[in-house]
Amino acid sequence: MKVSEEGRERMRQAQLNGNNWMRGRTKENHPNWKNGVHRNKHCGKDYEEWRTAVFERDNYTCQKCGKVGGRLNAHHIKEWAEYHELRYELDNGITLCETPCHKEIHYTPI
Repeated sequence: MKVSEEGRERMRQAQLNGNNWMRGRTKENHPNWKNGVHRNKHCGKDYEEWRTAVFERDNYTCQKCGKVGGRLNAHHIKEWAEYHELRYELDNGITLCETPCHKEIHYTPI
């Protein structure tokens, strides 16, 4: 969609004047607020703390191939969806490099 220079200027002025319909609509006031529940399991303080603890325990090292650093994933040994009580248990996590180790676990052909 092309916007004319005049249209762009009107949008720019609206932003500069602070005419934003979402201003002040955060958390409970936001139309999509779901009581702090995130659709993405990787959002939230509990997950971030668990992930960091798994990485630190494993010294930021893939436990399958021994690669240090790089793109690492904190993998749930017992599935996230089925074992709610184990979601943030340190013993239910393992550090894996993204490629190939973590991908092999999730994308192994049948």
